[in-house]
Amino acid sequence: MGITMIVGRQSQLLSEAVYHQIGAALDVGKENLYLMVPEQFTLGAEEALIKANGLAGLLNVEVLSPKRLGNRVLQETGGLTKTYMDSHGKNMLLQKTLGDIQEELTIYRSSVKKPGFLISISDLIGELKQNEIAPENLEETRKTLNQGIMPQKLGDVIKIYRHFQELLGNDRKDEEDFRNFVCEKIPTAEFLQNSEIWMDGFQNFSAQDYRMIGNLVDTVKEIHIALPWDPDPSARDQEVFQLTANTMDNLKEIGARAQVSFKLEEISEKKQQKQKRPELTHLEANLFAYPKVEYLEAVKQISLTQCQNTWEEVEMGARQILTLIREEKLSFRDIVVLAGDLDEYGSIIKRIFAQYQIPFFMDDLRAIGDNHLVEAVVTALEAIQNNYRLDDVFGFVKTGFSPITLSECEDLENYALEFGIRGKQWEKEFTKVSQNPALDLDSLNALRIKLMTPLIQLKAELTAGRSCQDYTKALYEFLVVIKTPEKIDVLVEQLSLAGNYEAMEIYHQIWNILMEVFDQIVETMGNDEATSEEYLRILKSGFQGYRLGIIPPYRDYVSITDLRRSRSSAFEVLIVFGLNEGKIPGSGSEPNLFSDLERQILGAHQIRLQNNRSFQMDQERFLVYDLLSKPKSRLALHWALADMEGNSQQPSILLSQILGIFPTIDILSTLNDGVAAFWNTLSTPDATLWHLVSHLRNGQFEAGSERQPEEALWAAVQDWYQNNPDYQQMIGNLTEALNYTGVSQAMTGSEAAVLYGKNLRTSITRLETHRQCPFSHYVRYGLKPESRPIYNIAAPEIGTLLHELIDGFFREVHEQKLDLRTLPKIKRDTLLEGVMESCLPQIKTNVFNSTGQNQYLAKKLERVGKKSIDILVQQLCAGDFEPQATEFSFEQEISLPDAKLGEVKIYGKIDRLDLYEKDGHTWVKVIDYKTGSKKLGYDDIYYGLSLQLLVYLDGAMTVIDAEDILPGGTFYFYVDDPMPRLDFGENVLAAINKSFKLNGLLLDDEMVIAAMDHDADAKTSDILPVYRSEFKLNREEFAGIIDYVRKTVVRQIKNIYEGDIKVRPYKKGHDYACQYCDYKGICQFDDAITRGGYEVLNATMKKEQFFTLIQEGVTNEMDQ
Repeated sequence: MGITMIVGRQSQLLSEAVYHQIGAALDVGKENLYLMVPEQFTLGAEEALIKANGLAGLLNVEVLSPKRLGNRVLQETGGLTKTYMDSHGKNMLLQKTLGDIQEELTIYRSSVKKPGFLISISDLIGELKQNEIAPENLEETRKTLNQGIMPQKLGDVIKIYRHFQELLGNDRKDEEDFRNFVCEKIPTAEFLQNSEIWMDGFQNFSAQDYRMIGNLVDTVKEIHIALPWDPDPSARDQEVFQLTANTMDNLKEIGARAQVSFKLEEISEKKQQKQKRPELTHLEANLFAYPKVEYLEAVKQISLTQCQNTWEEVEMGARQILTLIREEKLSFRDIVVLAGDLDEYGSIIKRIFAQYQIPFFMDDLRAIGDNHLVEAVVTALEAIQNNYRLDDVFGFVKTGFSPITLSECEDLENYALEFGIRGKQWEKEFTKVSQNPALDLDSLNALRIKLMTPLIQLKAELTAGRSCQDYTKALYEFLVVIKTPEKIDVLVEQLSLAGNYEAMEIYHQIWNILMEVFDQIVETMGNDEATSEEYLRILKSGFQGYRLGIIPPYRDYVSITDLRRSRSSAFEVLIVFGLNEGKIPGSGSEPNLFSDLERQILGAHQIRLQNNRSFQMDQERFLVYDLLSKPKSRLALHWALADMEGNSQQPSILLSQILGIFPTIDILSTLNDGVAAFWNTLSTPDATLWHLVSHLRNGQFEAGSERQPEEALWAAVQDWYQNNPDYQQMIGNLTEALNYTGVSQAMTGSEAAVLYGKNLRTSITRLETHRQCPFSHYVRYGLKPESRPIYNIAAPEIGTLLHELIDGFFREVHEQKLDLRTLPKIKRDTLLEGVMESCLPQIKTNVFNSTGQNQYLAKKLERVGKKSIDILVQQLCAGDFEPQATEFSFEQEISLPDAKLGEVKIYGKIDRLDLYEKDGHTWVKVIDYKTGSKKLGYDDIYYGLSLQLLVYLDGAMTVIDAEDILPGGTFYFYVDDPMPRLDFGENVLAAINKSFKLNGLLLDDEMVIAAMDHDADAKTSDILPVYRSEFKLNREEFAGIIDYVRKTVVRQIKNIYEGDIKVRPYKKGHDYACQYCDYKGICQFDDAITRGGYEVLNATMKKEQFFTLIQEGVTNEMDQ
């Protein structure tokens, strides 16, 4: 018995040594040989072992991971009858643990349901078990701590840890308990007696691992452990091997305790150095060395490339790969790509490598949480749990695994949205007739039955169930009823025909994974009682940590990896993306739950946890060194100055170290332009095509500039595509798209007359819409598309209800001949409540009474209505104007003699019209209720964007029967229940009244102002905007502005009938027409394409400037 340490600086040399030693042992007839590697390297190790020794297969030698070893041990010694949970079963049991004791926790009580907490506590308990730390050890430490929150945090962890262990009991074991049990059984495993074991691919071990190794040392004939470590104490980069040096010390202790021989077998690097290019050998020796030795010769095998962003970084790497394949006759499998962050680079690599026709395999694990089958399971349960809420029901349907198809879903969803179908309504026959004549009730009810029958049955079985086993059985039967296995088979076949082998492989595995999760639930907590809500949380936790591994679909491919999952065998070329600060090397992450400082405190009390910042940095440094030392022929390093969102990035500290080692090395850059940039973009036809498109698009906006030298080169490239039969259609489509400027924007006057009709009766809102964007007007009033009716409450419904409340109140007052000035508040409130009761059912088929939430909103809006009525009455009582009418309708005929139209009228409905009569004169006041925060400005009037108040005032003055009609004012009144911010000492009622101050224009006449507000003076009023002269107009100014508005209305109508349907949205300051437009998907307006497509208007216009412009006869931009 004994331990032989196979040591050397470079891990791939150690692996090769291990393979050759095993081959030599096989040659002399040895049996019972085992190679143990980390779980993710088993397949690669088997292939490498066979290749290294020229074997036809593996006989008398077996490749094991620690888990496979455990299964072999228990298979022989007994113990497999116990229930063993993998990490997913552990997570599910932990979810139940957290649900059971949440109320007992202090620090972590509110964190239990937060995303990520389950994984954090699972990782921490696993780390504690791996380091053989029991709850009792933590309790002893907790008693010695009396400062800060550490005692409380430890107390919570102890409660969770203990209850988890209680739920496990004696018959259930998690992965850590499994390994402890294996350790106990190793000495009695006969297949290990007289066996010889090699361990490769490990750099460090947990306390649990060391115990396993100790038991193996006592059992097997010989154990050989490959460990990357430099035995030279004078090595200039000893810090690189700090991690493995600690491992070496611990293994020596094991050998000493076992009283067995402990030998070092150093692997020489001379042979490998001869195979390797000299600058790569020099980099390996000096990357982390101090002092560094400079390499003064020309550097040809290491390249440094600075890129503008991560996209260009990957593109540069792709072009380098193709160059290596063509010029150096390498295979794709000779090249490895290291990404600093696979989450960031993964999708970019997939897109660009596909364009460059580079076969690749990304060595990462795929989460299953967003898989459609998993989503189907979760959304089906959520639909039942949330009383068949629309989002859940159709979320289930749209996974593709429901009983109805996606095409059938559309009609059913339209109907459900229109009538707000939920809860018991799904179980009853549909009887309401849709506005859409295409929706047939018989067909809809057939779809409803088809969809809901399995869900209703599942709901019944979940309601009857009590245990996790009951729920799992019901869910399994539901999946069988909706024919899930058959649908997966069809999907796999479709994916295979489409060549999407990665997705095909995932769906090959997903049903079995789902069954594994179900089995884990039944085996670990099947008889445990739980509510269906708790069961859903447990099930989600099982899916949360699941990751799928994919086997490469072909043999010759570029391997895409990161530092954690890089393979140990050597290769020719390493291409690195993301040589940026925080990526390579990584900056480390804050350990779960316990901070780095808290771990140090625990360490001082003999609670030693490995996963601290120092350990992470040692590990990261070693992994960087190990991977950068592997390529034999070439190393290409890339970094980006910005990510895809434009956030700046700094190069890694490794760059300055490499520049210090190689002072003569050049830095390449993708920031070049001109001819150099052109040659850099030429590669495969598919990839080059997009560069050509980009060049042509950019060239569109530089017309007239001096032609650059590369123009002729790009022209030659374009000719190649146009003359190539495989690309003629594509280049034609792309060229057409480049020249696309949006939808057709031309219509003749005669076509407009046909579309809109020669007789026109228009609202002012319609004219304002045309001014905002002619195309939006064309779609809304010409094409008249109908939106899908949705049974919900949005801004239009709220506005309608508030208008109905106020108008209805004044109507009741008028019909009952009540005096508003003397009407008590209680009577006002009673009147408004009656109006509320009568108008609620009329709005969208009683939507305000459809749910408790909507009823609450209705009550809130009733309160807003009461407050608004109080203020309106208060304002009315403050003056002498009397209400003349509510919802006052008018029509004005517009004269357009040159337009060759029939009758043209403008109509409107004034929310409230007040009059003041004195000495034979009648002054008119118009009030329009608004639920938003619209302000009247001279710029909006000038540009024709806000004409309503002045058109309403003009219309009222035109139709009122009186001798001398004069403008008094025209205002917006904001319907609201404000919560004003108060300055210290400010009166609350005064602040509220200020929030209701009218906004608009008023006559600058002291008598008229006093008739509106008796308490007003020249500068102050709680009702009127008198504090600024901007809002006050004399009679001539009122006449001038009304005349301008009349002319503007005529111009707007003329523009409509001249066929103006241009996509020309206005932009004024922060406001722009597209902001709330419903037709953005139709016009396809893109300012980046049209360059200046917005009509930019002056956002600030004063009264003086406005009147100067209209007096000088300057027309606004709509005529230009």
